[in-house]
Amino acid sequence: MSKLNPMSKVARSRFGREPSSFLQSASTRRRLRRYLSSVVGALLFVTITSGILASPLAGATPPKKFVAIVRTQDGNGYWLVDKKGDVEAFGDAVFYGDLRGLGVTNVVGMARTADGQGYWLVTGSGSIDAFADAHFYGDLSTTRVVGMSVTGDGQGYWLTTSTGQVSSFGDALFYGDVAGVPKVGKIVGMATSGDGHGYWQLSKKALTYPFGDAIFYGDLRGLGKTAVGMALTADGEGYWILTDTGTVNAFGDATFYGDLNTTDVMGMSATTDGHGYWVLQRSGAVTAFGDAAFYGSGS
Repeated sequence: MSKLNPMSKVARSRFGREPSSFLQSASTRRRLRRYLSSVVGALLFVTITSGILASPLAGATPPKKFVAIVRTQDGNGYWLVDKKGDVEAFGDAVFYGDLRGLGVTNVVGMARTADGQGYWLVTGSGSIDAFADAHFYGDLSTTRVVGMSVTGDGQGYWLTTSTGQVSSFGDALFYGDVAGVPKVGKIVGMATSGDGHGYWQLSKKALTYPFGDAIFYGDLRGLGKTAVGMALTADGEGYWILTDTGTVNAFGDATFYGDLNTTDVMGMSATTDGHGYWVLQRSGAVTAFGDAAFYGSGS
């Protein structure tokens, strides 16, 4: 049988018009669009239900965002806590409980008791949760709490807000704060002096403000740095300031043991003898410097 010439009269009679003008018919174009739409829809349905186009993150657990590291009393371990209140223990640190599964999303800090057999978790809304031998002495109802610090005997604590207001609980005494002081900027944390009769407030501008018997040993004023945390030496006669770029700056009798070059650092903790420290990243990675031993990173 001879092949059909698409330009023959037979072809024209079969299509009803010249093939070159076949798709110019409005009704034909509508039928073709409906047909193609049904085919594409069917393919999408099969593809999606078979999981080919399913998101690779569907059902995946989002990564944790760690906010604090706290060493044990003897310095042979540490705890890490993330924004949801999940606590992870390393070395000789003991797990005493946490806030996982309670829907908390704004934990900002952690502090241990004097004997290291308990700890507190503090949220950005000012609530305090005590575990093991940690006692609840009170909390705040505000959305601007950024940190806490514990008295020397562990029978009280201070809370500081981002606006510089310090509140005292238990046997903690109020020694002053920077609330209302102009040009201070946002407060990001605080630390207790060696004997517990004073404290420092740390601003985002990397400025330190001492109260009580706390002594000013220096800061990063005028250098355009952004602070994320600080830690004290063993005798309380010096401190380190950690910036958001991972740099560690030593003041007083504090010694520089190294730092990081990263933008996701969240905090630091010093060893018992003050001859080393750990730096925590948001991902849970822990880096040890000086005589600080590495016991693990968050997961």
